[in-house]
Amino acid sequence: MKKEKTAFFIIKWLITLTVIYTGWVVVMYSLQDKFIFQPTTEMIEHPVARDLSWEDVEFPTSDGETLHGWWTDNNEDKTILFFHGNAQNISHRTGQLFIFQRLGKNFLIFDYRGYGLSSGQIEKEADFYEDAHAALKFLIEEKNIPPEKIVLWGKSVGSAGVLELAQEYSFSKIVLESPFFSLGEVAQYHYPFLPAKWMIKYKFRNGEKIPKITSPLLIFHSKEDEVVPFSQGQKLFEASPEPKTFVQLEGAHNRAIHENTETYLQALKEFFE
Repeated sequence: MKKEKTAFFIIKWLITLTVIYTGWVVVMYSLQDKFIFQPTTEMIEHPVARDLSWEDVEFPTSDGETLHGWWTDNNEDKTILFFHGNAQNISHRTGQLFIFQRLGKNFLIFDYRGYGLSSGQIEKEADFYEDAHAALKFLIEEKNIPPEKIVLWGKSVGSAGVLELAQEYSFSKIVLESPFFSLGEVAQYHYPFLPAKWMIKYKFRNGEKIPKITSPLLIFHSKEDEVVPFSQGQKLFEASPEPKTFVQLEGAHNRAIHENTETYLQALKEFFE
């Protein structure tokens, strides 16, 4: 009788733990959009605050959304198309614009749907890619800039937009900051006790796309990156074709370029020469 009670107790607790774990998985699955995409609509700063010339631009997506961005024409031969990270909006990236200005390039920085002044909301992976294509189409058709004159530049999740385009067109150059091989692997790193790699809706399989690129590549990544593991940047770099350059930085995910400004700028200048 004692053994039967013990067995019953163990089974009861196993069932309870299974129910709790299953519930946890369901909750995390339903909330993953909020973890991955963290947009804000408040515009806190404009390029004029950093003495930059700029133009508000809007352009449509093929599915009816309107995206907002800032365009700066420095009358240069090359134009940077920048894809920002998963949080906030372009008004939090004016420091990045200052770097583009120091490099002397034309540039377009824009907000994905649901960010800043852009309409809509990201509901599936295809939405993110559609926004990338819309930004490229704007440069090609509205600004008459061919892909071979465009530098694709992506930060973190922005690397997925860059590589979606880069597998289809040949660009001048590609710059990636804190990129990942796949978002599923990043999710598994942060949630090792969940089947995160398989339950995530947004796969963003950069590793499958990067072997197809034909443009010179520069990757920045910090060993202290707490958001995207350094190993992810290394793995992506190893899968990419030549010519390519990897620059190791120091500092947190959103602080590395600020803590290594001279190393960062020197690498960029050499890459663009």
